[in-house]
Amino acid sequence: MFEIKIEKKVQADISEVFEMLIQHEKYNQFRVISHSSLIKKGEFEDNGLGAKREIVSNSFKVVEDIVAFDRPNHLGYKIVQSKPFNIEHLLGDIRLESIDNGQTLVKWLSKGRVTTPLLGWYFDKKMNQNGPKVLSSILKDIETKLNT
Repeated sequence: MFEIKIEKKVQADISEVFEMLIQHEKYNQFRVISHSSLIKKGEFEDNGLGAKREIVSNSFKVVEDIVAFDRPNHLGYKIVQSKPFNIEHLLGDIRLESIDNGQTLVKWLSKGRVTTPLLGWYFDKKMNQNGPKVLSSILKDIETKLNT
């Protein structure tokens, strides 16, 4: 089982941070993402509830459904496909809170388990090791882009 959890203050306005997190087709602007696309538009907003996105980081590819959307405070997603190993995704949750001096507190949680026979435990361990670095890198890139 993996549980990736980060909490980070971003030196930027909550609305701007949320906007960058929901621009699914532009995730490749982040250093750790090599490709991203919006596969299906959402019900009320293109990148909102019901949207489907594809994100590739090196050789790791996921397709995610947007399952919760409350601008600018909450984005929920569920991994529905993954390669090169299969993931049973239990929770993808990003919560944003406006704090002092125009900063945003971001709490990002992703939980699940790799279901690949025999090696699932190994990939779960790798997800726990590398996942926080990937998510932190995305937030750092957002902060940098919004402050330049």
